[in-house]
Amino acid sequence: MLKHNLHIWIWIDYMLTLTYSADILVLLHGVLRTLCRGLPQYLAEAHPWRQSTDARFLAALGRLIADQRHYAGRTAEAIAGRGGRPDPGTFPLEYASINDLSLDFMKDKIIAQLHEDYATLTGAARRLADQRDLHELVEEIVGNYRGHLEMLEEGGRRKAEGG
Repeated sequence: MLKHNLHIWIWIDYMLTLTYSADILVLLHGVLRTLCRGLPQYLAEAHPWRQSTDARFLAALGRLIADQRHYAGRTAEAIAGRGGRPDPGTFPLEYASINDLSLDFMKDKIIAQLHEDYATLTGAARRLADQRDLHELVEEIVGNYRGHLEMLEEGGRRKAEGG
């Protein structure tokens, strides 16, 4: 009887471990999707009909896009390292409706999207608190996002003030 109970507990522990690992992969895929399929990456690939007249904003957006791609690579490696298959999914269909808009018009929408992404990433970091390596990676991504948000928002304020 004791041996039978031990097998049951081992099986339960195994199933809980599988579920926990699947949850971690779901979180990591959410981070990957945020990095790869957000509005900045869409705009990098879709090429809006008119470039921005704000060179600082364009430069800041370019740095954000490059950093997202860098962190997407690191996140994909973390997924593969845990036996998953990195798949960022597709861009939201709603993005197709913005193809004819200029980047100048899109600034507020980009910043609003980054705030949503920041909240998503912060939540993922919190949920990965007991996975030190993953927590550190996502916290690094969160810090990077915070810096980009501050730069883009500051540039927008400066432009609105006529500077």
